[in-house]
Amino acid sequence: MAPSLPHTFNANFSPHFACTQQRLLQAARTILIPYNSTDTTVAQHQSLSNLSNLCIKVNKALENLDVIESNLEDTQPRCSTIVSSIQHLAHNAFLLDMDSPESAIRFKKYAVESSSTFISLTFGNSAFFKPKEYPIIFKFVPCKDDFNPSNADHPSLVEKQNGLEQDTVSWAHWIKRLDRRAANQSFASLKVMCPSPERANLLLQKHIFVLGHRVAICKDICEPICCNRCQQYGHIRSKCPNGKVCAYCASLDHDSLHCSPNYPPCCVLCGLSSTHNSISWKCPIFITKCTALNSKSPKNNMPLFPTNDLSTWVLAPPKLSVSSPTPSPLLVPPSTLSIPPLHYPPL
Repeated sequence: MAPSLPHTFNANFSPHFACTQQRLLQAARTILIPYNSTDTTVAQHQSLSNLSNLCIKVNKALENLDVIESNLEDTQPRCSTIVSSIQHLAHNAFLLDMDSPESAIRFKKYAVESSSTFISLTFGNSAFFKPKEYPIIFKFVPCKDDFNPSNADHPSLVEKQNGLEQDTVSWAHWIKRLDRRAANQSFASLKVMCPSPERANLLLQKHIFVLGHRVAICKDICEPICCNRCQQYGHIRSKCPNGKVCAYCASLDHDSLHCSPNYPPCCVLCGLSSTHNSISWKCPIFITKCTALNSKSPKNNMPLFPTNDLSTWVLAPPKLSVSSPTPSPLLVPPSTLSIPPLHYPPL
């Protein structure tokens, strides 16, 4: 069994990392159960009473699984897997808060080994356990060759050619739509999902080659929430109060999926005189919002995913400006971080 998480903070804990550690502790206890919105076997548990009854139902099923698990392993005392609360999310999913990270680990084991009887019987036929994933970006990946990330054999080939363990990569996809590429484009960016922070960090620290080309790798960080319907910040498509606007040319006559690559780019937020589209990283409004978000989320400034290894809790240096010409250290040495070792089990 993986070591337990600390449930209290050290009095000398750095305030800069307090929020990050708190979120990691919470994430280690949460479970996501999505389902199909058209599935009639999944009750729309939106009231507190319905969610309370569902929680009781799930805990009874877990109690039976705990008895079976204890008999198989002959453990004393018997382990207890308990769901503290269940939330119903707007995007057709249940969010479970377990009483401990150990309970979350056992729930995952039961969901994977007994998904046909446990998850489907308690939540609905289409419900399934969604494991946590850790996104990274492969830059300058050859895209003119036959490499196809949607083909499961191709990411597996990358694993073999780079001496990686099987399933280091859960899945991958091109970031930009194929029809949006330039005619002579030879390289593109690839989004890669890993099943654990340790495997993601391994890729971030290794020299990875795709089709004989060395690729640049960075962590995919959190960005400001933006609606892909109206291109405004602060809400998502399902809660959009505005009309549709094309993300590439700012037209009101069509959506982003039906925009012609020949249309000149135009940013909805910057105005008609823009030289970039609404989803460009060059947009000054996007840069301003990212800067504000990074100041609130230290994890965005970490080159690696933080784990129980203290050396992963390092910060990238701030970018140089005219007022600060002296280069900063590449990374903040772990010994300078006033945080205790963080122990949590990878989910």
